[in-house]
Amino acid sequence: MMWFALIVVMSAVNFVVLASATLNLEWVASRVANAQYESLPVEWRIACLIGAIVTIAQVALAWQLLERGGAWSPVSAAVSMLLVLLYVFSTVLSAISPSNDSRWNAVPAAVLMVSFFMLRGPAERQPA
Repeated sequence: MMWFALIVVMSAVNFVVLASATLNLEWVASRVANAQYESLPVEWRIACLIGAIVTIAQVALAWQLLERGGAWSPVSAAVSMLLVLLYVFSTVLSAISPSNDSRWNAVPAAVLMVSFFMLRGPAERQPA
C-alpha cells in the first residue's frame, strides 16, 4: 500500500506541474523545459497535456498492480517497465538541469521510478 500511496502523491505533484505547463501558467516556467522559456511553445504545451493524461492513467495502472499483486499480463508488465524507464530518464534529465526549480522534478520522478518497480512485482502473474 505504501508504494501506491507514493505513486498517488508524486503523480499529483507531476499532474499539477504538467497541467500548469499545459495552461502556460507563469509560475511553472522555471520548472519545465530547463527553464529556457518564459512562455512555453505550443509543442511543449501539447507534450505536457499528454504527460498529464499519462499521469492519470498511471495511477489507475498502479491501483490494478496493487489489487492483482503485480503485473498480470505481458502488456501490464511492459507498461510498468516502460514507466520505470521513463522515470529513470526523467530523474536523470531533471537532476542535471541548469534550473534549480527544474532539478526538484527529479524527486517525484525518482520516487515514481522506484514505486512502479516495486509495485509491478517480480514477473507477470497468471490469473488464478
